[in-house]
Amino acid sequence: MKTWMQIATAAVVLLASCTKDTTNSGLDAVNQADLDLAQKAGKLYVANMELGRYVYDRTNDSLVAKLAENLLVTSDRAYTQLIINAKGKGIPVPNTVDETHQAIRTGMESLTGWTLDSAFVHNALQDQRNLLAVYNQHQQEGNNATIKMHSRYYADTFRMHHDMADSLALMY
Repeated sequence: MKTWMQIATAAVVLLASCTKDTTNSGLDAVNQADLDLAQKAGKLYVANMELGRYVYDRTNDSLVAKLAENLLVTSDRAYTQLIINAKGKGIPVPNTVDETHQAIRTGMESLTGWTLDSAFVHNALQDQRNLLAVYNQHQQEGNNATIKMHSRYYADTFRMHHDMADSLALMY
């Protein structure tokens, strides 16, 4: 009887140790760099969508329109994916335009033609520099594998947008 009791106790201990680890550990753990990526990249995605949509509807320059469209489409896709990736981890993602970009958008309302295009291109260039810096920092310091994969995947695409904005900035 004592042997059966020991076997049963060992079985309970073994089963308890085999349950899913619901703690924040290993490659699923979320650290401050993961939270920072969601906040900073999320804000820049929302800004890219807002400013891209605004300029796309108003520019007469096909290259500026293409940059605006690229930023709008890619940022929408990246933002949606970030929300999906972050939701299950309890990571908040901003869903409104931040004050800085709201002020930029408001300032653009009085601009037309070349001055609007120039303001957009130079702002887009700076935002893509900032986004790439966020991605680079996250690759070095982030922990969560899913969020890291997100930053790695979108870094190349936004680097292309940066390069396009950089080329256009030479004309504006």
